Amino acid sequence: MQPNHPAWGAVREAARRLLRSDRIELHLPYDCVEQGVRLINHIMENNPRQVDIPTVREDDEPSIQSDGRLLVSWSDGRSLGTLLFPAEGAFAATMPHVLTMAHDLVEAGYPGCLGCGGPGIEDDWSEVKWRSLH
Repeated sequence: MQPNHPAWGAVREAARRLLRSDRIELHLPYDCVEQGVRLINHIMENNPRQVDIPTVREDDEPSIQSDGRLLVSWSDGRSLGTLLFPAEGAFAATMPHVLTMAHDLVEAGYPGCLGCGGPGIEDDWSEVKWRSLH
């Protein structure tokens, strides 16, 4: 995904949530499980002191959860605390997009670096504004 894609900022926010939240569970479709495991290995290689490592669960409905709370979803947008991706259209993005972005952020040193999370990292995410775009 390129920075000019309409969902770029949302994918970046989803990846940041994955990397900075505690007790992350990645609910991944079968075809994404291997990519999720590679991301976890990458996190452990780049930050061996990190003790709270995400877990992967195979699931038909992709999502990112923290302590059972839905952080990122493609199907459940009941809470404005959940970053909701549309399944299709110009603003659509996939779990592989999020996993790749998270991998790139880990490579850059996120979350333990200054400024490597990209533009807008200090800004609060507006789910209302994001949802109004699609």
